[in-house]
Amino acid sequence: MAFRIPFNPSTWGQAERAAAKAVVDSGDLVMGQRCIEFEAAFAAYIGCDHAIMVNSGSSANLLAMSALAHSSLQEGGSWHPIAPGAEVIVPALAWPTTVWPIVQVGAKPVFVDCESDTLQMMASLVEEAITPQTVGIIVVHALGSATNVGEIINIAQRHGVWLFEDSCQALGVVWNGKKVGSFGVMGSFSFSSSQITTIEGGMVVTNDEPLANLLRALRANGWIRPTRSSHEAATRHSGIDPQSLFVSAGFNFRPTEINAATGLEQLKRLNQLKEPLINLRIMAHCAFDSRGTAWTGS
Repeated sequence: MAFRIPFNPSTWGQAERAAAKAVVDSGDLVMGQRCIEFEAAFAAYIGCDHAIMVNSGSSANLLAMSALAHSSLQEGGSWHPIAPGAEVIVPALAWPTTVWPIVQVGAKPVFVDCESDTLQMMASLVEEAITPQTVGIIVVHALGSATNVGEIINIAQRHGVWLFEDSCQALGVVWNGKKVGSFGVMGSFSFSSSQITTIEGGMVVTNDEPLANLLRALRANGWIRPTRSSHEAATRHSGIDPQSLFVSAGFNFRPTEINAATGLEQLKRLNQLKEPLINLRIMAHCAFDSRGTAWTGS
């Protein structure tokens, strides 16, 4: 029997509409207090210290790779930075915006095949793909499931490379009692349509404060004002008004207050929103690893 599964019906309700209207009525439309509140709530949900909201999941990936290729990391960061010609391992099953940021920062993507039953990257092939030029591994937690994070982390630690988690398809997925996105140096999420929606939006999470401040600056064209260490930069450049101090090249990846306000409402209802997606995946006979099942935990 054939049946049609919608990509994702609208999950907006009265609360989201009221939140959007409240932003419009307030006149505070650009990135501000609601974004700060959504970032704090999201970081707490994932179990990370920092969350940096951007205008899409694609931007989240590009922002993260740009941070890992930034000169400040090359000056003594905790991980091997992305230098021109460096290799980054990535699964063959990935959205283009997982791969293109690697190329855009001057590195080479090295593709590793995925398991046919789980669609997750094969850890054994990751080990084989590592060379002296490898600086990092990107996992993609595909279609509401999870890669074997434990094995991948062990491989990354043995070879001294960083791990980045593209979790744009796996918000709320738990691996061994911990939400995906919180295992690596950074994790990315998308809020466009497949889980929660903020119209468009994304997030980068991390436990590293200097890296989080770099992400905040790069998100806003290298501007120090949105960072939590702006006083340090202002001290180094005392002749420049800190309100107008830009210390790096960057992007305009800032979200709006409408995105954040609706995201706060969606996050409150995330457990409720998960149920239809679970049922659809069961109907479609998707296979998941027993330790990384879709939408486990709270």
